[in-house]
Amino acid sequence: MPGRIRFIRSVSRLQNDELALAFGVSDSAFKSWLRGTDPAVKNLVKIQEVSGFSLQWIATGDGPMFSGGDDGKPAPGFIYVPRYDVRASAGTGQLIETEQLKGFVAFREEWVRSRLRRNPANLVVVEAYGDSMHPTIADGDIMLVDISEERVRGSAIYFVRAGNEAIVKRIELKMDGSLVLKSDNPAYEPWTVTTNEATDFKVLGKVIWTGGVV
Repeated sequence: MPGRIRFIRSVSRLQNDELALAFGVSDSAFKSWLRGTDPAVKNLVKIQEVSGFSLQWIATGDGPMFSGGDDGKPAPGFIYVPRYDVRASAGTGQLIETEQLKGFVAFREEWVRSRLRRNPANLVVVEAYGDSMHPTIADGDIMLVDISEERVRGSAIYFVRAGNEAIVKRIELKMDGSLVLKSDNPAYEPWTVTTNEATDFKVLGKVIWTGGVV
């Protein structure tokens, strides 16, 4: 079991104390799992709820890794990108309350590396909320975000924190260093973040792919 706990930690890209908090246990308890102590049944259930991996696979290594899967091992050629419960508002802004691991989304590694030209270790998945980026990004779409992109370059769609809000906007960098945040939905007006206001503004990553219901 410690190998599977370490695997969950590696794909989540969280630290020991962050995963311990997500699983509702102390740091020492989580570290004991890594050393070989089996989690109690209630803890196994919590790991399953938070990570999205199947309870049988976590406990025994047998059966499907995810519910509905075909086997108990990582599918060859796929990567598992962590998904967080932060909802990036495509409207007026969604308050960031937690950044807890919600599960994983599988992508073909070759597609990520060759088509998107991205390092899988830098990717996370978050959900869009609102209609300001419609039709490019719809309410409820999932977004693949490259968190290594921490600076605005040219004009692109970014996942950002403005104060206590997580938002997704098309952002253009101006010559004076200010940022113009635009919505693809013409019903929303653009707004500008000046260099003086930038202290309360942080680029969390660049949106490189979105997917949702047709």
